[in-house]
Amino acid sequence: EFRPIALAADIIAEEVGIPLHQMMRKLLRTVAPNAPDEKLSLCISSISGQAIHFVRARAIVEHLVGHPYTEEFLEELVEHVCSFSLHGIGSLK
Repeated sequence: EFRPIALAADIIAEEVGIPLHQMMRKLLRTVAPNAPDEKLSLCISSISGQAIHFVRARAIVEHLVGHPYTEEFLEELVEHVCSFSLHGIGSLK
């Protein structure tokens, strides 16, 4: 049975998702060297979830903060996600 959507998802996972996940896990391993791989994978999912939230809920976030997504605000969001995530990952030590 030909499943084009499932096939596309498999290709994206193999070509983008898995390599990105492995790269992020290697980076996070420097912050939490003794954390189990499963825990780091969950951290990566949390970071990805934050990024997806700030993209998909853009209109809501703009309403909540009272201004549009400017280049400066995007830099602030990146700083927030990094800081917030690193503090959480740091607690795994």
